[in-house]
Amino acid sequence: CLFVDQDGIVLDQSPYFSGDAYFTIYDEAFPGVVGESLLSAELLQNIDIFRSLLLEKTGLIIHSLEITKDKTYSFSLNIPRRSLADSPKLLTLPDFNPEATILNLLTIMNDPDFVIDYEKHPENLEYIDLRFGNKVYFKFKK
Repeated sequence: CLFVDQDGIVLDQSPYFSGDAYFTIYDEAFPGVVGESLLSAELLQNIDIFRSLLLEKTGLIIHSLEITKDKTYSFSLNIPRRSLADSPKLLTLPDFNPEATILNLLTIMNDPDFVIDYEKHPENLEYIDLRFGNKVYFKFKK
């Protein structure tokens, strides 16, 4: 665990925190060297804008980001009746546009098929994939 400043520079080791007291970013490929850049300031700003817009427009809260080996951004959501370890994911690419991504997300969240499944069983949402421009995919556990 590392503390990172607003410019993405690693400041120091941090203690382990359970729960979602802090927004957490996981990147297995990052060596965790103090003074190095985890993410650019621009990417951190996009993430912050995305988190704010998501809360404002949908009421959803992101508690962490995992940067996968294929460089997909996998944001984990706080969802009722779901543990943080089993959170549904919002998948984006690193160069995502926060505003456009939110618009695409709002489109799927207004789709009748999605709404019916989500309102009945939000705990069954596995992911919403926002990596393919205006095409949005989602999956529920059955």
